[in-house]
Amino acid sequence: MKSAIVIFFRVFIVLCLAIAGLTVDADSAPVSQQNWGLIYVDSQEVVGEDGRGVNAFDGDPATIWHTEWKNSKPAHPHEIQIDLGETYELESFHYLPRQGDNVNGRIKDYRLYVSDSFSNWGVPVVSGSFPNTANEQIVLFSSLPIGRYLRLVALSEVNGQPFTALSEINFMGRIFDGNLPPRGTIDNPTQNVTTVSYTHLTLPTTIPSWRYG
Repeated sequence: MKSAIVIFFRVFIVLCLAIAGLTVDADSAPVSQQNWGLIYVDSQEVVGEDGRGVNAFDGDPATIWHTEWKNSKPAHPHEIQIDLGETYELESFHYLPRQGDNVNGRIKDYRLYVSDSFSNWGVPVVSGSFPNTANEQIVLFSSLPIGRYLRLVALSEVNGQPFTALSEINFMGRIFDGNLPPRGTIDNPTQNVTTVSYTHLTLPTTIPSWRYG
């Protein structure tokens, strides 16, 4: 049953990409959440309900990440940062809003970052606005981002409330097995480059122990 659902999901994504004039790699699939880890959330409710950030990728649409509301109501922006466990080439972003009749926290305006370093996010790979709906929202990437770390920033809520809440985050993509592009600018020398000779050092076979304090 589970394999049939995965196949249906992949076919659906391929059709969406085809309608958008994009293509999907044969090796792409829903990214497994098994090895994901939470890096950071700016706020999570743990008193009034179980609104922990890890609920955003636990595979259960009935649980939610919800920012604080019981003892405080911090304002936007709100964000969650996730380690995907491996480096991926990503084709689409999947956001499942909180389900049910309570729409508090559903994201309106957002920015999404994907990076190979959670200390250098760069510019968003995509930004936009979500409708006020319980339906899963799929964002297709026109340029496939490569990275291990995700940062989702919620800039506003559908009804102007200060909260952010969501059921699930996921991606369509494949494990990246190539070399990452350089982060920065590679300069070509304008003059001759002078090389410096060096001497190999032989280290002692016994490394002395050091004591601090």
